[in-house]
Amino acid sequence: PVYFRTALGRSAQSFAQVVDAMKRGGVALQQAVSEALAKAGQYIRRERDFTGVSFEVKQPPIADPAKLVEDIDAVTDVLGEIVRFSAAMKTRVQGSTAQTQTQIDMTDFASVVHNQVSQLLLAAKAEHLVNDAIAAVKKGEKPLITVSNTMESFLDHYVTDNGIKPGQEIKLRWNELLKFALERTLRVTEKQPNGDTEIYTVDPDEFGLGDYYRQIQSMADAVESRFPVSPIDYIVQKLAKAGIRMSELTGRTSGIEYRNFETGEGIYRVFPRANKNRIVNGFNNGDVEGMLLNASGSTGLSAHASVEFKDKRPRHMEIGQAPADINVFMQTLGRIKRTGMVSQGTNPDGSKYGAKYTYMVLPLQAELRPAAMASRKMKSLNAKSGSAVPSPVAGSTCRGSTSTTRSACCSGRWTRTRRPAPTTPRRQTR
Repeated sequence: PVYFRTALGRSAQSFAQVVDAMKRGGVALQQAVSEALAKAGQYIRRERDFTGVSFEVKQPPIADPAKLVEDIDAVTDVLGEIVRFSAAMKTRVQGSTAQTQTQIDMTDFASVVHNQVSQLLLAAKAEHLVNDAIAAVKKGEKPLITVSNTMESFLDHYVTDNGIKPGQEIKLRWNELLKFALERTLRVTEKQPNGDTEIYTVDPDEFGLGDYYRQIQSMADAVESRFPVSPIDYIVQKLAKAGIRMSELTGRTSGIEYRNFETGEGIYRVFPRANKNRIVNGFNNGDVEGMLLNASGSTGLSAHASVEFKDKRPRHMEIGQAPADINVFMQTLGRIKRTGMVSQGTNPDGSKYGAKYTYMVLPLQAELRPAAMASRKMKSLNAKSGSAVPSPVAGSTCRGSTSTTRSACCSGRWTRTRRPAPTTPRRQTR
């Protein structure tokens, strides 16, 4: 390993011992090693300067927190039962045949349930993201809303299994989503001796699980969720009704054109994959007020308030879903904070800014825990690039929550701790 060829190699007898020490020492040891190697001229640290950039971890105002928990639990309770049913069904089907698991297989719902949970949480804060985007535009900012899930795969399966064609009506609420997810657990994929694959559906009654299956169906029917099944379509179309034009850079090619947000009624639409350059150019030229993007827009584009772009309004990134991969997350943040950024926004204290971030987190453990984990990962990454200084984007719940770093002040602005100049010149990452 490259690191073991530096002075770090003299700190232990084997690289495995170095790895073990790093794990035990955590962020503090990473900071110390980074500083020592830089002073020895063996390590070039690169970091983006976030001085003066606001990064706020925000809990949206919830009129009835108890109702929010009740609505979320109503869906997750059913999802939990589907996970248990799926495991039991898979065990009984595979135990009823002499064929091996490589010949007959069923998807374990536990391996995909996180997608539904993530989509549910995004749906629960969709209205808050819409309100924040409207507020940003009124302040003279250009909002960028980031998400991870598009729900396109589920939608494609749903319309295929139900024979819904483009342009036809569709009614999709969480009741239908849950029942469809339950139905998919009955699908069996069997590999034939000649190499062909056969897909068919089994009857839960034949395996003694019919009553359990119908019980879960009844639970799904009883769910009364007001959250949209397709939050991306909800956000974009809600903003359009408010007169805010949004472009989308997610890579999906299908969605729902809502007619009634409350009942989930709309038209199933398909559309060509968006041209990345055209979308970004339109955003930077002022053809649209905002943009919604996922990991497909996390690299290779500049969406900052650049001196070279026609639209120089400050950018405001609203993080609806943070990517699980911390590297993708950091790349996403860098879309609006780049070299050549101009600062035409004005803070209440009179200072100027060109970019700001709001990480929206619901007051639920399912949201707070991933946010804390992302914060720790960012602190770890920063320890390797910036040594002793916590990154301004390492997480702050300054406005109304618990601060995760000491450098966050009450206004949500960030200050920098002074440190000795490094031995090796630091270059800015593009």
